[in-house]
Amino acid sequence: MSFHNFLLSYLQSLRDSVRIAKHAPSRIWEEYCVLKLEEVRRLKKALLDGVKILEEIEDELDGDDS
Repeated sequence: MSFHNFLLSYLQSLRDSVRIAKHAPSRIWEEYCVLKLEEVRRLKKALLDGVKILEEIEDELDGDDS
């Protein structure tokens, strides 16, 4: 499995688990939200940082010195 497919599969699984957890009792849902929201925010930051790195690599490969 390529990294691309792995990442998409992981994100889809995360989305599906949130959709399933919505049907849990409210106390469990609230606890789940706190944990997953923290995980999602960390993952989002890592992905955004990764995009910046990929853009730098792309610029170097394109020969863009700006």
